[in-house]
Amino acid sequence: MNASAKAEWQQHPERGSRFMLRVMLWLSRHLGRSVSRWVLYPIALYFLLFVPAARRASRQYLARVFGRPARLIEVFRHIFTFASTVHDRVYLLDGRDDLFKIEFVNRHWFDSPEGAILIGAHMGSFEALRSAGKNHARRRVSMLMYPENARKINALLALVNPDAANDIPCVFLGEPAAFALGPFRVAALLKKPVYFMAGLYLGGNRYRVHFERLADFSHTPRAGRDAAILAAQDRYVEILESLCRQAPYNWFNFYDFWSDDSSSDHARTKPPDKEPAD
Repeated sequence: MNASAKAEWQQHPERGSRFMLRVMLWLSRHLGRSVSRWVLYPIALYFLLFVPAARRASRQYLARVFGRPARLIEVFRHIFTFASTVHDRVYLLDGRDDLFKIEFVNRHWFDSPEGAILIGAHMGSFEALRSAGKNHARRRVSMLMYPENARKINALLALVNPDAANDIPCVFLGEPAAFALGPFRVAALLKKPVYFMAGLYLGGNRYRVHFERLADFSHTPRAGRDAAILAAQDRYVEILESLCRQAPYNWFNFYDFWSDDSSSDHARTKPPDKEPAD
């Protein structure tokens, strides 16, 4: 994404999310989940009618997923799904996991005792992932997504390679979009496996938690590290695109994710070919 799009996304959607959370917090505590969910309809309608940037971004994204122009009711459903996960956040953070049915895909990866790097996306519910992790209280999780941690990581990567933290364009849903290599470089430096994670909202009170192994850098030789990092990023984009098609309304980047200065000529469409052996 370009700098202006990123700045706009960081400023507006988070502020809107906090406002929605305050409203949902009050309503949820006083009315309960079943009753307070009805208020999501006018809230989603408000965002549909009076937040044109979000409406436009939703249309653009859904058109890429569906391969046709998105209908207004589909844009509404997209926004409503986001509002639903914000609403459920109140209960999940309050420890009311009993209200939800959370299923797992590839739980055996989650149960693995080895240390690992987990990489997500602004897709589905992080609170559903958090709820899943509560069953593994003995396992320590350190968040790398916080701004201060991200700055430290990027500074470390810059010492190793000035270009290490740069975004790389990949073809995503048919168009080039920029994706960060930094998390994969961290996993490679630490010689750890890296997994994709997402907590998809399925409607009602149902969530599905996905874990997918992207790469294992435990035994990656230094000479093959760059190729392995690019292959892991390609795998990440492949899984993300697949989940977008399976659960299209769980994509919560309400800005033009494909807005970038990079040329499509430089976007990768498949994992890089392996170098021939000596």
